[in-house]
Amino acid sequence: MLISFFAAAEGEAEEKLRVLNNDLETRVAKRTKDLERISRALREREVLSVLGTAVAEITHEIANHVLAIPSPPISLSGNFERRSQPTMRVWKTCGR
Repeated sequence: MLISFFAAAEGEAEEKLRVLNNDLETRVAKRTKDLERISRALREREVLSVLGTAVAEITHEIANHVLAIPSPPISLSGNFERRSQPTMRVWKTCGR
């Protein structure tokens, strides 16, 4: 009778252990999926951040070069103000 009591208790303990193991495996699988999703989202944000930085740098470089091109100022009446001869030669050569 005592042996059957311990055998029954051992069976119940093993069943509880199986249930706990299954629960733990389910929780680990769910957490792993969550971490993978978060990791993908973080990578996407990092890629977009790097892309944004690159676009800003390229835009800045292009703007610097465009702004470096001399342009003769135009008065309100549409007449060109007096510019230095070398600048005007460049403008005439460029067809401006």
